[in-house]
Amino acid sequence: MVRGLTTHQMRSLLASAVTSVALCLPIYSKASSDDAEETVQALRYGVTLYHYYQQDYFNALTELMAAQELQALAMHADNAELLRGGISLSYGMDRVAENIFEELLTENLDA
Repeated sequence: MVRGLTTHQMRSLLASAVTSVALCLPIYSKASSDDAEETVQALRYGVTLYHYYQQDYFNALTELMAAQELQALAMHADNAELLRGGISLSYGMDRVAENIFEELLTENLDA
């Protein structure tokens, strides 16, 4: 836990961060008709995103955790973990979300 922040402030900060990053997830973009489309490389990640954008968070989390267990996320592993942290936070699983975010931050600092 970050020193000097209350649990409520920490929850608000993490929710803001997750929302900001989730809105920036590269799912599909097309700048012009000449540019190539970006697509999801792992089917199970695509299914997770489908449920997530339908606001069916339980099924999104279930699909995501099953895909992680099967190691079926390919190049989307970091984004998937971030999504899992955000959904966990929205379900009130603060400790799980905190562990996920701290692990992701530690990995990024080491890189």
